[in-house]
Amino acid sequence: SMGVLGWIWHYPRQQGLLFGMSNFAFQASPPLLALAFNWLASRGIGLQWGFAIASALSTLAAVGLRHVVPTKLEYFEQASRVTNEVVGSMDGSSLISCLHFKANMKEVIQVTKLYPVHNSMNLIAL
Repeated sequence: SMGVLGWIWHYPRQQGLLFGMSNFAFQASPPLLALAFNWLASRGIGLQWGFAIASALSTLAAVGLRHVVPTKLEYFEQASRVTNEVVGSMDGSSLISCLHFKANMKEVIQVTKLYPVHNSMNLIAL
């Protein structure tokens, strides 16, 4: 769903459509996947094969989108044309500093303290 947003600056007048397509892909995929698993189960195909098929289709989609979605450089160049901004100033990674990282880590620690066991397990899983 996020790959669709790579075209957001190439079609500035259709941004609503692109966001709608991205949201649809994000929100429709879990129920469609559940329906696909039910359909496969009704055909006698086990859950492990359902996950194998889903992961193969995801891999195929990722490879296909890799060739279709604009590169980061092309994305920022087009964004700079539309917004009249400098390309380098639009790159979010240039904004990350030590102080920003430190503030984010403080926030992570505070959130982890809310439910320490659950959130620690989530952090370990990352």
